[in-house]
Amino acid sequence: MSQFPKPNGSVIGDYERLLLPSKSVLGLIAKHGRPYYIKTDIEHYDDAILKALFMGNVRPPYISAESHCIGVFSLLVGLGGYNAFKLVDGATVSSKYARHKIRVNEMIESYSFCHHSAGPFGEDLLGDWLPADKFFSYLAIEGLGWKDIHASNVVELNPSAKAKPSARKFAELFAQLLIKPRLPTSTWKVVAKAYRRIH
Repeated sequence: MSQFPKPNGSVIGDYERLLLPSKSVLGLIAKHGRPYYIKTDIEHYDDAILKALFMGNVRPPYISAESHCIGVFSLLVGLGGYNAFKLVDGATVSSKYARHKIRVNEMIESYSFCHHSAGPFGEDLLGDWLPADKFFSYLAIEGLGWKDIHASNVVELNPSAKAKPSARKFAELFAQLLIKPRLPTSTWKVVAKAYRRIH
């Protein structure tokens, strides 16, 4: 199933348990150095990796994570301190980023991203960077799933686009809840209602 969490009860009988060697994300960074960009796509486990990174004081200039749960966004804002966001729909990467201009070693090259690839990152992404409040509203419309949330802590947002304090405070509070045991994805509807009330 290409995922870390245990398969659900309806299919678990099709699998056998094996113990495999592993390395922690902080161990990899300690060995190879601090990254400029991190991409996580660990099938319903991205929030756990983000928690480990941020609680280990690792916050690269650019980061992206697949958004199967609202906790991914809340952790990026609340624990990560990220202030600028974009969304990439995994299903449209090959069409949206065909013959796309990307920066490679201070040169501009044309590259076509294939189906099931993550696509570009950072300043090579299409569209404007959004502050937390506007991105939250956009995410509520677009929905969760096979979509990557890209975030940056080095992008200078237009002063008129900066998030309202209530949006950041809301995400910070929700991120603190996520440090505790995992919350169900159904929390998304409750979160969206609460957000609309305070905004």
